[in-house]
Amino acid sequence: MLTRFKKRFLDLPISQKFVSIFAVMTLFSSALMVAALHIGLSVFEEKLYEKSLQELDFFVQRIDDDLQQMDVLTRSIAVDTTIQSQLAQLTAADPEPGDDCRAKLTDALDSTPAALYCCRPKVSA
Repeated sequence: MLTRFKKRFLDLPISQKFVSIFAVMTLFSSALMVAALHIGLSVFEEKLYEKSLQELDFFVQRIDDDLQQMDVLTRSIAVDTTIQSQLAQLTAADPEPGDDCRAKLTDALDSTPAALYCCRPKVSA
């Protein structure tokens, strides 16, 4: 079979020989480029997946740390009798615009140790 293929190839005119050799080389180089592209993209996909996992893990750890800090802060507020009494007075205070009692209680709550850990937005005028 190989000798028959070789004889048929040798019997072809020179232009058809060049075209067939060019076609075989083109197919070979195309297959090589597709294989290289497949290998490169699979490595890229694996590295991208690993990097995404690392970033998600870091993000989850930060959220977990923030939730633990919030839990500690909530517990400290819940068991602090001073804060609880000030909150009770604050809810009982009359919300009249001219009443300074509510403002004093709010300032007292802001000066407690638990309020120092709280991230309160700054009001800018």
